[in-house]
Amino acid sequence: MLQFAYQLTQFKKDVDVIIKKGVNKDEAIFQVLKKYILESERVLFEGDNYSKEWHKEAKKRGLCNLTSVPESISLYLTKQSRAVLVGSGVLRIKNLKVVWKSSMRSSLKSSDRI
Repeated sequence: MLQFAYQLTQFKKDVDVIIKKGVNKDEAIFQVLKKYILESERVLFEGDNYSKEWHKEAKKRGLCNLTSVPESISLYLTKQSRAVLVGSGVLRIKNLKVVWKSSMRSSLKSSDRI
């Protein structure tokens, strides 16, 4: 839900930039949607995301294909994650680091039990 709210905010900003250039609102919305669709095409995959086929396809597309929880948790501290979580006011950077440490600790403890 948070990512959705962030994306809507970004969508409005992108549309407003085009409107300020003198383009009418409907055309500005169309331009931004077209841009987003073209950008997301490389992410869409209709197959089984657990298959070897997907691993090859993800690599071909230059997509992140994480296979472990610690790898996934490490993404909390990326520039994009900080922009969403800190930029939207959900967390402060200090809190984000605490969440990251706690999640890593929990993940490592869980893997010890297996």
